[in-house]
Amino acid sequence: MSINLDIQGALFPNIFTILVQLAATLVLFFAAKKLLFKPARNMLAKRAEVMQSSLDEAKNARIIAETNLNNAKEELKNAKAASERIIISARTEAQQLRDEMVKKAENDAQAKIDEADRRILQHQKEIEKEIREEMVNVAMTAVAKLLDEKATSADDNAAIDRFVKEVSDKS
Repeated sequence: MSINLDIQGALFPNIFTILVQLAATLVLFFAAKKLLFKPARNMLAKRAEVMQSSLDEAKNARIIAETNLNNAKEELKNAKAASERIIISARTEAQQLRDEMVKKAENDAQAKIDEADRRILQHQKEIEKEIREEMVNVAMTAVAKLLDEKATSADDNAAIDRFVKEVSDKS
């Protein structure tokens, strides 16, 4: 039996085999680079561009949203200030209107009081005039009775007292 032991061949690889394997690996590497790596890199670059554009759009949208929020806050602040001015103005106008209405009512009431006073005074003058006329009539009647009776002064005094008593009873 013969054992072929090639120790040197087992310890040192064959250069030709190494070169063939190296060439095959390089061919596979270049083929993979050409067919797989560049398309994968292009796809990742496109994906990165899409993600970057999405991030940029999100950043722009956030900036716009913050601007709109600040504008809305400012408008709300202005609206509150305007509404407070309107409320103050309305209160002032209402107070002025109330004061005018109260003054008008007071003037109307005073005018009615003045008119009532004028009517009372006129009525009082008419009554006084009627009383004077009645007194004159009564005095004339008393004088006529006195002349008709042709009495003494004691009789005159008694007649005047009766007359005064009659007038007092009628009043």
